Amino acid sequence: MIELPADQILSWLQTGLLVMARIASVLMLAPVFGERGIPPTVRLMLVLPLTVLVVPLLPEQAAPLPMFSAGWVAAMAQQVLIGIAMGLTLRLIFEAFALAGELIANSMGLGFAQLADPVRGVSTPIVGQFLIVVASLLFVSTGAHLTLIDGLVDSFRNRPVADSALNWASIRLMLDWAGSLFAGGVQLALPVLAAMLAVNLGIGVLGRSAPTINLMAVGFPLTLVLGLTMLQWLLPSLATLLGTWLDSAWPVFGGLVGEAPH
Repeated sequence: MIELPADQILSWLQTGLLVMARIASVLMLAPVFGERGIPPTVRLMLVLPLTVLVVPLLPEQAAPLPMFSAGWVAAMAQQVLIGIAMGLTLRLIFEAFALAGELIANSMGLGFAQLADPVRGVSTPIVGQFLIVVASLLFVSTGAHLTLIDGLVDSFRNRPVADSALNWASIRLMLDWAGSLFAGGVQLALPVLAAMLAVNLGIGVLGRSAPTINLMAVGFPLTLVLGLTMLQWLLPSLATLLGTWLDSAWPVFGGLVGEAPH
């Protein structure tokens, strides 16, 4: 019969709660894992095994902080902030897709077609939700969810839990990267926006030359069909675009506490 000293069990519990705080915070915001449609019990079933697997991999460190002491509470808050920052780094990619979808939907005249988005918790134009679903499927099919878990585990190997702190230089880098990311979302929607602008100009000229024509009956189906055609033309490039954005996100993801994930 294996007997473990109470001090050892308490040490594992003190460290394990800090590890769990970071893992739960990441999975709360990370794509696919953080969707509102996933029941909390399923997330807990993922957080607990990951915590049990990570704790033995932690590097040796000094005596753990006493539980519920001021230092331990500060370390807990630090782990939550680190997890939120890491999860938000990947969530921004999906927000860029949502921005592109919203711009495309408004240009097609589908801005009124709003659906409750279970991922973001807000009403999203149907085109934006379609792009988010496609991006989620690509995220899983390319194995990015496994890279996410690998990078999360590496973040504990690179820095001890009690001594880890947010790399504020990486936070600023993440904010700058987010700006370029949303600019990329606008560029994704730009071909459709240009095509819709040309169609609307043509409809405007048609309305001036033939005032008796019902522009609503002619213009809406035309913009809708052309928009869907342009959207189909953009679909093959989404996988390449998501891969490019993920390649630029992993160094930011890992740099928040240590080295970038492999």
